[in-house]
This record gives sequence, structure tokens and C-alpha cells, in this order.
Amino acid sequence: MRKVISLIVAIVVVAASVGFIAVHDAFTPKPPVEKLDIGTCDYVKIYVLEERGWKRLKGPDSLIGDIFAYGGMAVNQYKFDIWWEDIWKDPSRLALGTAFACEVGAEGKVWKFFFGVGWNAPHMKRMYKLCGFSDDLHELDFVAICHEHIDHFWAIPAVLEVRPDIPIIIHEGFSDRAKAWLKELGHTGPLYIVPFMKPVTRKDIPILPPGFALVAFPGWIILDVYGEQGGVFNIKDRGLVTVTGCCHMGIVPLMHYAATHFKVEKGNYYGLYGGLHIALAEDWSPERNDWLIYVKKLDLEGIFANHCTGRVTWRKMVAMDMPAYWARTGHKILFGETIKWWDREDNLILEIYQSEGKWVYKAHMPIPEPPPPGGW
Repeated sequence: MRKVISLIVAIVVVAASVGFIAVHDAFTPKPPVEKLDIGTCDYVKIYVLEERGWKRLKGPDSLIGDIFAYGGMAVNQYKFDIWWEDIWKDPSRLALGTAFACEVGAEGKVWKFFFGVGWNAPHMKRMYKLCGFSDDLHELDFVAICHEHIDHFWAIPAVLEVRPDIPIIIHEGFSDRAKAWLKELGHTGPLYIVPFMKPVTRKDIPILPPGFALVAFPGWIILDVYGEQGGVFNIKDRGLVTVTGCCHMGIVPLMHYAATHFKVEKGNYYGLYGGLHIALAEDWSPERNDWLIYVKKLDLEGIFANHCTGRVTWRKMVAMDMPAYWARTGHKILFGETIKWWDREDNLILEIYQSEGKWVYKAHMPIPEPPPPGGW
């Protein structure tokens, strides 16, 4: 009995101590963060090369089905022979990919790069071409990989077979297996590594465009993958646009970091693009409402989500009167003086612009809803 009482007392003491530390930390003045000036760019145009990742999330021959067949979420992804083989199959059994391209205009020049490359190589080669890129990808300045997961990284053979010399930017959490694979595939270009929690700009990697930074966040993800990096653009006279492949670091940490660590044009957050990883499995929990409340308070002019965001997330954002849209495969989004959104046939869907000090949202056609899993 005495041991039980001692244990209870110990738990109470620890809980009280943790509570004190949390409260003390919340109210203790902290030194101001010196905001980084990354310059500005005139615009960034996003090309949604592919956003679906895989053909099926649940059920037979699905992502989750395969994961549990091989032992669960903690099993290293390189042990999944069935996924490895799916890189080259055409048509694939399951693999599609998750990737987007960025076109950046600044100082009278244009930069183009891929952010992620997808999973199934034959499929992604078709998607690169569908979105206007040449067979030899000569227009690309570099490739940035947000994280090591299969659907963002494993179609790299589709790029290296035509551009073995292309510069590749990864972060320090990439495994030795990933780096060795790049060498096995014949990569001869420079390999840049972004450190965790230290923004990287063109001062660090000269091939980056002005007004752009990469930020890498540490943390274990499923399938024995570590860390993810996101991108931040500072649009001239408008503000920050954050782009993310999967947002495993969390939407609030990513957005808060960008809002507090970069000098912003007009003191404003302008836009957001990518997979937000809020409700991939279409489930919901109360804390996710808090995440959306935080994003809403940033007062963005345009949110273009897809991939792992979850359709339930999109519906909740719309219900909260947030300017949230689903960017499908083949779509294009321009963040510049105005925001424009096109479908894959280059039909203008939506235009967002200022008139007499107010933001105007002009739809040129019905706003498309998220596609069903595996659909366009």
C-alpha cells in the first residue's frame, strides 16, 4: 500500500512540475526571432504533376492493405518488394505519385523545378509531358524532394534517365539507402542537403531563385522515414506562399514557422498549396478543428489543397468560409499580383484579385470538387 501511495505522490509531483514548466514557459519572455530576408519573386506558378499518390488507399491491393500485409506502419518502405517492383510497371498495380512543379519569375529571369517526382516512372513521364515539360526535362534547374516516401521519391529514375546531371536537393533526414540509390541510378549532378530547422536560400544554394527558401523539419514518419522539407515564397507586394508535399511536420508548425521566421511583403500571408496531411483516412478529431482555426487566422487569399489533405478537411474549410479549393492532377495555380487557377485543359477556373482595396473571387466556371480516390 505504501508503494502505491508513493507512486501516486510521484505521479502528482511530476504532473505538477510539468504543468508549472509549461505555464512558466508560456509566460516567460523570449528573445525576438531575427526574421530572415529571402528577397522577393514576382510570381510562382504551380503545376500539379500528380496528386493522387496511389490508386487505392483501403481494401484489396491498396496502400494500407499492403502496409499491414508487410508488418505495419513501422516497417521500412524499402522492404516492400511489391512497391519496389511497381516503380517500373505500366500500368502499375498501385503506384501513381505525388509531385508538383514550380515556375518562379524574378529579376527578369525564370526558374523551373520539380518538388517531388512521383512513384511510378512510366506514369510520371506521361504526367510531366501532360503538364508541358519536355521529354528530356532540359528546362528544369533542379529537383527538390520533400521527403523520402515512396509516392514522392521513387519515380526519380524517370528524371535521371534523361537528366543524370540534374542538381537534387534533399534534407539531412534522407537515409543512406536513398543516397546510395541515387548513385546506383547514375546521378552525376550535385546533391545538396538541407539541414533541419535552418532555412536555406540562394545564399546557401545558388541555384535557388530569389524570394524562395527551403525549411526542413525533423521527426519520424511512418515506414521508417525521417523528416520533411517545405518551401516558402515571398511574392512581391503580396506576401508568403507556402508549398508542401505532404506536411508531415504538421500544418500549424509549418505555417507558424514561416510566419515568424521570414520577413514578409506587406506583413501578409498570401497563399498555401499542397498535401496538408490533416485527414488522409477521412477521419476527424477535435484538435484538427484547432489546426484549421489557426490557418483561418492567417487570413490567406487562396488555399489549394490536395493529396493527403482529406476531403473532409476541404469540406470543413469551406464551411469555415476559408478560400479553400482542391487542386487536381494537371491543374495550374499562379500566385502573383493576382491568383489564377486553371484546369488541365487550361480553362481558367478562378481569378482572385484586388479591387478598391477588397479581394474579389471571380469564378469563370463551376468550382470543381475533390475527385473520388483514383479519379481525376
